[in-house]
Amino acid sequence: ALPEVCLPSNGPLFRMCVAAQLPTHAITFRHFRRTINPFVLAGQIYAIYKTSQQICALCLEKRFHMLHANTDTAAIAAWETSRTIGIPFVWHCRDMRPMHGFARILGRQASAVVAISGAVEEHLLKEGVKPDKIKRINNGIDLSRLIAPEDHAAARSRARAKLGIDDTRMVALSIGAFVPWKKHEMFIET
Repeated sequence: ALPEVCLPSNGPLFRMCVAAQLPTHAITFRHFRRTINPFVLAGQIYAIYKTSQQICALCLEKRFHMLHANTDTAAIAAWETSRTIGIPFVWHCRDMRPMHGFARILGRQASAVVAISGAVEEHLLKEGVKPDKIKRINNGIDLSRLIAPEDHAAARSRARAKLGIDDTRMVALSIGAFVPWKKHEMFIET
């Protein structure tokens, strides 16, 4: 059976899942934003609660056996769904932003916590997630499967030549979301 996907219908991932003919369910999902404004925070908590209610209904209708939460906000919704109907969830953690106690709570409630790197694993441990809950699945591509290690320098030279980049210039490539908590500007400034 194919995995079923729940996500907001207004994004490219939703369209990609539909195009790939995965069973895809549109839900209302508000991105959680850090704030000290109690009214905004209350609205966000209520929105996550409403999202979890949609997920609960879908889980009961489709008889899902497990949830996979692919972001911290999704993990909060999955935790509430799990608490409400007793379905286990896995939290797939990609970020190293401080969670001020939530990581410990989510880690305790999750069946497992997937860390995408050693750095994320260390961050989760510092945030209070128990080591036995964390499973590291490194995020990335093993380049040795694509290009033999002895050919890396030649491949870099070919790519630089094709892009018109001089061999003496530094090149940095970042693939991912340019979001404030990743502090890309610190890398660029140093």
